[in-house]
Amino acid sequence: MVSLTFGPALTTFVIPTIVFPADVRSTYHGFSAACGKVGALIGALLFPVVNDVAGTPAVMYVLALVSCMGGVLSVVTLGIAPLVHKLPAVPQYGAVPID
Repeated sequence: MVSLTFGPALTTFVIPTIVFPADVRSTYHGFSAACGKVGALIGALLFPVVNDVAGTPAVMYVLALVSCMGGVLSVVTLGIAPLVHKLPAVPQYGAVPID
């Protein structure tokens, strides 16, 4: 199950919680998820059109190209910082936080 949600779930759900500030996190997290849904809708609507015009192999090449572009865009815009960013420690139940 982990391998099925590794790529898209990472950029849609995990990275926004690390990248966005706490006061706007829920808004941008929702926006990030909505953008993923819009992309899926566009792909689902264009699949039959491109398949009829160019055939299934062309559709697969286009999907591979779009996926690679998304990966490159993620690396370029996010860099490596979100992958090694440490979240603040949450005190355990009953512990007193140290400031």
